[in-house]
Amino acid sequence: MFISSCSRNEEVQPVSKKRYVLSNEYNNANNSAIAKYFVNDVPATIGDVSTSKIYGEDLEVSGTDVYVLASRQPISGGAFTAVIYKNGIELQSVPVASGVYYNCLAVSGNDIYLAGMEYPSNGVPKVIQWKNGTVTSITTNTGSAATDARPYDMTVVGNDVYIAGYETASASPYNRLPKYWKNGVAVTLNSAPGSYSTVHRIVVQGNDVFCAGQLDDKAAYWKNGVATTLSTESSWCYGIAVNGTDVHTAGAVATGANIYNAASWKNGTKTMLSNITVQGVASVYGIGVDGNDVYVIGSIPEAGGNGAKSVYWKNGVLTELPTVAGNNGYAYRIVIQ
Repeated sequence: MFISSCSRNEEVQPVSKKRYVLSNEYNNANNSAIAKYFVNDVPATIGDVSTSKIYGEDLEVSGTDVYVLASRQPISGGAFTAVIYKNGIELQSVPVASGVYYNCLAVSGNDIYLAGMEYPSNGVPKVIQWKNGTVTSITTNTGSAATDARPYDMTVVGNDVYIAGYETASASPYNRLPKYWKNGVAVTLNSAPGSYSTVHRIVVQGNDVFCAGQLDDKAAYWKNGVATTLSTESSWCYGIAVNGTDVHTAGAVATGANIYNAASWKNGTKTMLSNITVQGVASVYGIGVDGNDVYVIGSIPEAGGNGAKSVYWKNGVLTELPTVAGNNGYAYRIVIQ
């Protein structure tokens, strides 16, 4: 017997993906901070902005659920709390001691992971991991082996937990070493002695580990530890997405004195996204790919340099995300799935 899943006349329709973008708004004049996530440009506000200032730190999507890690502070001031939101509603408040700050989130099944740093008042920061309430130290900031270390991104693949960032060398010249930790074990990426280097984003596909960041003050990415420098100018890279054999990266490049413009690279070939000609920074925080469409998120300065706007570029075309009048904004995380 022969069984066919579809007839000759049926067409296989592509699976429709959704685009999720975490965006922050702030207004120092009225002491407000708002975090939103957009699903295909439709916004949802996170938490209660009438009582709290909320700063979105990271975004994860699991099935149909949207998770956001945020730092929350009462409008009247006081201590920050790390809060996990699910579909815009508070799921869990994470107690944090003084000097503890969480900025990375990952969700795997029923497990929720955070990464951050513990920064004592009289020392240097160390990387810590939180899983379902249990905290583990990834680096040490005490004794002769003390180092300055910070995380910027994390991902969970199967049973493996990856945290990416930097750690200073434990001996002279004490340079910042680009690193990721797999299940707590450090992997140091190649960099020049004395360099200022870090990893801002990490993607794992099969047996390949891709990292994006800064290599000696230049935008770069690594595949399985092999570095590709993306620019000869002062620059940085805050986004990486892998689509088949193509590696897409995004960041900002110096184009003049105190002028940085947004850029993306496909397999190392650069495309400029903005054209600021006065002092200012077009910031880029992430990149995502959906078929033939490439999305880069970030912010651009307002005309006259007063404030910033949350934006994304789709195939190089700029779109501004709606913000409350008078607020500054920046699009900070992107997930496409």
